[in-house]
Amino acid sequence: MTIRSQTFPHLLAPGTIGPMTVPNRVVLPAMDMNLCEDGEIEKGDIDHFVARAAGGTGLIITGCCAVAYPLGCTSRKEPGLSEDRFIPGLKALADAVHDAGSKLCVQMTHHGKVARIDTLDGPTAVGPVHAEAAG
Repeated sequence: MTIRSQTFPHLLAPGTIGPMTVPNRVVLPAMDMNLCEDGEIEKGDIDHFVARAAGGTGLIITGCCAVAYPLGCTSRKEPGLSEDRFIPGLKALADAVHDAGSKLCVQMTHHGKVARIDTLDGPTAVGPVHAEAAG
């Protein structure tokens, strides 16, 4: 990074997002990896993001992470956020990315009507649905 710092001084300078300072303005955008097993972050996910952090990326944004796993998911390989069992993998990912020098941002998602997991047997309603009864 120091070789190009004279060419791109602003890009490679620290920046702030609210109270968070990132080491530079190089951002890895959200991309689905689909490497999780039943919503739990696995070593492959961690290794992928750590390699990007070690390469000098200042901010890493995860791919889709389900807020109501498995409801609203497109795959069971999508990381989950909605149960305590997901915490160890998420913590391991955050710790590893931070140790490699980057900041981590989680893209929280619910795919709604285009979700594949919970809509295979028809649409589901997480909240009340107002419909007139037949008969």
